[in-house]
Amino acid sequence: VHVQDSLFCAGRGGATAPLCGFYDALIGRALEIAGVNADTAIDRCRAVDGSRCVITVTLRVATGAPRLAS
Repeated sequence: VHVQDSLFCAGRGGATAPLCGFYDALIGRALEIAGVNADTAIDRCRAVDGSRCVITVTLRVATGAPRLAS
């Protein structure tokens, strides 16, 4: 997920730690509510390196999920 502009990062260049935690948590929670088993991680933060915020979503395979009868 690419975040082009963020009110959290605007004008805060030179941060030493990512400021994208809100988006990371929002995406993770939305996926959880939707029943999607996934992990999220902040890969890049505009406030840290001046580029754009990048949050990676990794889908996890459900274990022990019920199988459809064939």
